[in-house]
Amino acid sequence: MKAVFGDTVYFLALVNSTDQYHTQAVTLSRESGERLVTTEWVLMEVGDALSQPQNRPKFARLLELLERKLMSRLCPQAHTGSRMVVSFMRGMLTRNGR
Repeated sequence: MKAVFGDTVYFLALVNSTDQYHTQAVTLSRESGERLVTTEWVLMEVGDALSQPQNRPKFARLLELLERKLMSRLCPQAHTGSRMVVSFMRGMLTRNGR
């Protein structure tokens, strides 16, 4: 099966309806039958970009979708720092009730 790489620009466009690439990102996510591949580093960048309290629910929703999507694959990094960031972001969401 062919795979496509989801980079930071793709994920930010997907969750931001005013992004210039939003329409293309949504179309790709709905119509592509290809496997989506990304890395923990990309998710760390997306988490950083969405770290303001009002944006954290978007990040949480994105993580949930990636975890449920059968056609996606997360390439883990050897460094545990990225896992710490994702865990921190989830903890912030829990503490802030978002």
